[in-house]
Amino acid sequence: MKYWTFCVAIILPLISTPALGDAEDEQAIRDLAAKWVDAYRAGDIDALMATYTDDPFLALAGRPALRGREEVRAFFEPRISDFARQNVDVSMKFERFEIVGDLAYTITLNWVTTQPDDGEPYSAGARSILVYRKLPELGWRMEADIEQRTPDAEVDAITETEIE
Repeated sequence: MKYWTFCVAIILPLISTPALGDAEDEQAIRDLAAKWVDAYRAGDIDALMATYTDDPFLALAGRPALRGREEVRAFFEPRISDFARQNVDVSMKFERFEIVGDLAYTITLNWVTTQPDDGEPYSAGARSILVYRKLPELGWRMEADIEQRTPDAEVDAITETEIE
């Protein structure tokens, strides 16, 4: 099912010309992305999980796919639980944004940097396709995140003015 959701979100805008989502929907998705970033930075696993649908699918670079809320939570919880002490920063820049009915996709550049008090600094960048679904009474939620590392997404390959 998730495979078809992903295919529809990517292919439908290419083969049809439906009325695209309005500015209100786009802003709601941008606000949801900002909530995800804020939760990640704060190490707030509950707030992070609130940005996902009931059955998210994540394929993060170099890792096995994560299917469902339990796997997503189990992946993020140990990683973000002490982020507040590690001076973590996350940034996201939208490169493409399409809304078709109750589905939307974005292509984003993502960066994470950390400076632990007792360790070496770390930074990484990636490009992601994020699929969102508009749910009754909940609004937009993230359904899928397909991430890949690309040389033009590395932190050293961009300038500060490119980061939103």
